[in-house]
Amino acid sequence: MDTDYLAGCPIVAVDVDAQHDPPEAALPVREVFGQWHTRIRELMEANGFASERAARLATLSVAAVEGAVFLCRTHRSTAPLDDVLAELRTLLSAERGLT
Repeated sequence: MDTDYLAGCPIVAVDVDAQHDPPEAALPVREVFGQWHTRIRELMEANGFASERAARLATLSVAAVEGAVFLCRTHRSTAPLDDVLAELRTLLSAERGLT
């Protein structure tokens, strides 16, 4: 990668740094993660997932991708993100007709 894996998710970086600031400094971070979660949940619902299941899978998706980004930096490799995306595709494809 161009940054030698030193760059991560800027939203997470703001949240980590905001923990030392007033509590309202983390509000934009919660809003961004909330928007991502909502958009993923809506896409899942539009593709036939029940609302409650779509919400849980949206949480899993955001958490897995953000964790993978962290692991990419740690391992200096995109393999963790590739693995997470492959597993999410497999999970969502398998469940699509079952929800």
